[in-house]
Amino acid sequence: VLLAHSRERELAAALAQQREPCLHYPALDIEEVRRRITAFLQLDVEISQQEPNAIVRRFYHGALEEEVTFLRLIEATYDRSNERYWSLNLRLNPMPTQEEMDYALSYVKQTLSYGLKHPQTVEVSQRLIHFMDERLHLSLTWSCLQAVVPMNY
Repeated sequence: VLLAHSRERELAAALAQQREPCLHYPALDIEEVRRRITAFLQLDVEISQQEPNAIVRRFYHGALEEEVTFLRLIEATYDRSNERYWSLNLRLNPMPTQEEMDYALSYVKQTLSYGLKHPQTVEVSQRLIHFMDERLHLSLTWSCLQAVVPMNY
């Protein structure tokens, strides 16, 4: 409960000051996180030396590498190292390709196009388009929205 209230206060302050929230997780024991990193790295060495099956070795190596990266994300959060956190996060969750973004945004464009054609949703659609342009730097022009295939509702 204490952590939840603290997080809510920080999020409210960050929104009011138009800045990124600064969240800390004191409930995590950083020394335990570091012990687990060391243990997983040691296990990876042992498996690479003792596991005769190459496929099993690679499977374990990949799983252990992912777990260590996740724990290092926690460590980077503890150290307040935003750059390290970002690079580790990209290992686990790579940036989407342009094709993936286009595909995902095609549904947004369809919905906005539909919303602009109905009087009761024009205003909210325009506000979303403005938000996407100003905050996300995704320009959705009217011609772009008109080119979208209409949705079947």
